[in-house]
Amino acid sequence: MSNFRQIMEEERDGFTFREIGIHPQAIPNYDGSSLINMGKTRVMCTIRGPKSCELSDNEHNCTGHVYVSVIGMGDKQEAGIVQRGVKNAVYSSLLTSKMYKVKIYADIRVAHDDGNVLAAAINAAVIAITYSGLEMFDLTVGNGVALRSDKTSSVDPTKEDLNASSAMLTVGLMPSLRQFGCFEMAGLSTFRNVFNAVSRCEEDVYDQHFRIRSSLVHKLIEESGVKSIE
Repeated sequence: MSNFRQIMEEERDGFTFREIGIHPQAIPNYDGSSLINMGKTRVMCTIRGPKSCELSDNEHNCTGHVYVSVIGMGDKQEAGIVQRGVKNAVYSSLLTSKMYKVKIYADIRVAHDDGNVLAAAINAAVIAITYSGLEMFDLTVGNGVALRSDKTSSVDPTKEDLNASSAMLTVGLMPSLRQFGCFEMAGLSTFRNVFNAVSRCEEDVYDQHFRIRSSLVHKLIEESGVKSIE
């Protein structure tokens, strides 16, 4: 199994990502799969499809369907947020004009939730989608920030960070297009804090985008048997 890891600083501050481990095609016998660790948060995604849709007589147009299931979260409301966020992020990444009469299934498995699980699920789903054969606009990259009433914030927050915060913001951003495909917020915060957090997420997404691309390149090098690419 391909193992791509980047270790961040041991002493984290509010501006530092946790250790990240990305494993493309980690689970065999699926059309696409991935496993991602963001700190202690561990999320897997498997993709089934694309498969042909069976249209009824009343359906004349079908721009494609994405079905998302979430396993491993005890809170149904949080699971629903993850399901909606992943679905929006996947739809945003895909070239839906090429999905006529096509459906895909994305199964999210949360093995451990230590905060920022929606961002991890978005990243896991998009990485898995890249192996499904569907055309994509861009990689929608997930990032989360915990907001506090004292105007400070923590990127890639842990459960401990979230317990000390007043709100949580998660975005899915396509860096090449500079477009948001997912925007989820829970809790209370001022407009200024939210505005600053969105700007912060946009800046940090480019760092995450580089890591995800590097993991995919690492996987391609491994599969091709090439030792290095100049």
